[in-house]
Amino acid sequence: MKKITFLLILLIAQTHSAQSIFPTDGGNVGIGTTSPTNSLTIRKTPDQNFAHIYFGEPMAVSGQPSASLCFGGAGIQNSGFTWVPSNTDEGKLHLSFGGQDNGIKNPIKMTFQSNGNVGIGTTNPLNGLHVFKLNDFNGGSIRFGHSGAYDALLSFGWNNSTSGDAFKLSYSPHNSISNVIDLLTIGISGNVGIGTTNPDAKLAVNGTIHSKEVKVDLNVPAPDYVFKNEYNLRSLQEVENFINKNSHLPEIPSAKEFEKNGIQLAEMNMALLKKIEELTLYVIEQNKRIDAIEKENKILKKK
Repeated sequence: MKKITFLLILLIAQTHSAQSIFPTDGGNVGIGTTSPTNSLTIRKTPDQNFAHIYFGEPMAVSGQPSASLCFGGAGIQNSGFTWVPSNTDEGKLHLSFGGQDNGIKNPIKMTFQSNGNVGIGTTNPLNGLHVFKLNDFNGGSIRFGHSGAYDALLSFGWNNSTSGDAFKLSYSPHNSISNVIDLLTIGISGNVGIGTTNPDAKLAVNGTIHSKEVKVDLNVPAPDYVFKNEYNLRSLQEVENFINKNSHLPEIPSAKEFEKNGIQLAEMNMALLKKIEELTLYVIEQNKRIDAIEKENKILKKK
């Protein structure tokens, strides 16, 4: 009795599935299709936008790979992906999103090489992870975000017509793509910009620097030569005449020059030190004159 019941269930299942499973003379098996083009084709008809799986050589995929796996629709509107081992690129496995659009293979989005390199946006990854984007907006980028209002964005190989190729660290308020605020820029020359996308020095900061200590190497000599006997010290009268004419000290830039060119810390510190040393010489000279006058006064008082 149990054997009869089992045979009846099997017969019903075969009768029901016979409407959906179609083996062909060529060995292909179709589920949901009478014309399977692969070893196993699963499709829901008449709507081709439902998920289907291909094992074998899917139609319209170049290179005639030995096997592939496709999820998605074959119509104009589709959403899926295709894994395609490539015979034209030996040892590579390609991943395409979107399935196949009217028999036309969609662009490859990710590639895995036999050496372990992974490419996103490139079929020839040169490193462990190679991210490539063919436009000058943000190059190959990695975005870190959450459900809040801000996203962090790392951009590699940024190619911009104004700032040139660069590495950037940015963030986008409210997950905006168009409103990206750059925090750090490293140019191909090695210049680093914080708060600026066009660093004109090894470190350019558009803002305030807060530090406990700043060490500056000198590229100008320290002004100890002021104390040498052969140093030609201007007289105070000469200094006064210069100030009256130019409104600033000799060898010190004017206010307009500061506004235009900024301040070179090493040079300015040495220039100010030189003025302090000159001022010390003036004070020493004045002190000698005062001592001489006081001695004369004492002599006069004794008379």
